[in-house]
Amino acid sequence: MRLKKETIEEKQTKMKGDKAQYLSMMEEERVQSLSEIAELRKELVAELTRCDERYDEEIGKASTEAFQRGRDQGFADGQSGANQENELSAQQLTITIQRLRAEEEALRQRLLSVDREEEKDAKSLTKQLSSLSALQRDLASGNAQAKAKLDELERADSAERANVLFELRSLFSNNPTPFTHHALLSVVDCLARGVPFDASVLKKERDEELRLLEEEKTAVGLWARSTAYNTFSTFPPIRPFFRCDEPHSLNRGPSVLLKIGEEDEESQTTALQRRYQQAISQLNAAEPTLALVP
Repeated sequence: MRLKKETIEEKQTKMKGDKAQYLSMMEEERVQSLSEIAELRKELVAELTRCDERYDEEIGKASTEAFQRGRDQGFADGQSGANQENELSAQQLTITIQRLRAEEEALRQRLLSVDREEEKDAKSLTKQLSSLSALQRDLASGNAQAKAKLDELERADSAERANVLFELRSLFSNNPTPFTHHALLSVVDCLARGVPFDASVLKKERDEELRLLEEEKTAVGLWARSTAYNTFSTFPPIRPFFRCDEPHSLNRGPSVLLKIGEEDEESQTTALQRRYQQAISQLNAAEPTLALVP
């Protein structure tokens, strides 16, 4: 056993020595390979640099030669083109001079024609101005009359409004009963038609209200009695505390009130337009050359 153990230790020692030697050889090979690769890289870089320099020199020579040839050809082409352009410019200038002379003559003739037309227009405008001045005076007079009539209508309208307000106040003070929406529309309709308001409408509405209250009172008493005696009875109908009417179709009152202001405005506008058209027609009849548009 001891001999076997010594043999194994010798083999392990030998293996460790071989391993160390092998690692040392690998390290030497790696270092040598790195140095060779670095030298080879330097040689390749130097060779590529020389190739680039030769390429740049060749490109520079070719560019210089091409530039020289292009410049010489450009000088020749430019000189030839300049000569052709000069000839073409001379021809165009000749044509332009002839055209401008013809246009100058045409403009001279047009100016003479325009001067004659302006003289005619000035005379016609003078006539139209005098006619329009007369029309303006007539319209100013008509506007003054229309304003006076409008003031009179406004005073009459104010008086009528005061009368209507007085009648409404008298009606409301003489009838302490609350007015419903329907009753107010009836009052406005009566004022528009100029007829006295029938107060019986308020009495009918009040009687109807009392009747409904009495019916509600009876129904409530019946319900209370049935509740007290524990008998079946329907719950009495419930109404709102304040009376309200069905809303009007547009809440704008009778249509007769809506048409009063519109009819007054339309009648005034129509009268002014009619007077203006009549004045224009009279001027056209007196001076057909004016050709005024109504």
